[in-house]
Amino acid sequence: MATEDKHPLQQEDYHLVQDYMITKAVMCLATNASLTEWEHEITGMQVASGEQWLRRNAMLFDYTLARILAAYGRDAHLAEADLAGPTEAFVRRFVAAVAAQNQSSAEELWVTANENAARLTGTRMRSTTPLLIRVRQTAQHLETHLDLHQVPDEYFPPQFVS
Repeated sequence: MATEDKHPLQQEDYHLVQDYMITKAVMCLATNASLTEWEHEITGMQVASGEQWLRRNAMLFDYTLARILAAYGRDAHLAEADLAGPTEAFVRRFVAAVAAQNQSSAEELWVTANENAARLTGTRMRSTTPLLIRVRQTAQHLETHLDLHQVPDEYFPPQFVS
């Protein structure tokens, strides 16, 4: 199959994949999408990704959500957060790593948060739900729109998790 016939999420071009993901996320934010609508978009990306979802795209989507949270501001993602919970600890550390553009730390945190999840084909990664909830809460609580100029750089690893 020729490269141009593949869905963008099946391409090897990290920029193209992440551009697709941030476009979907920004559209959901701009339309104040419900959780059901977000889930529909995520499921669509998961299906379109095929085997790339577990190999790469699930992490890139979570990284995209963290980039959005980082762009909203340092404390924006902390709204109504359980400071002591392990899920919140992941969200805080992951967003901080993404904001600092510490990609190796972000990847390590993501892999740890999703240990054994690769065996759960067809399910959402454990890390996605708390990030999605925080993005939606932040967007609903802030009166300002997402400033795309504040979004940290995309993820471009020297080697990627497989």
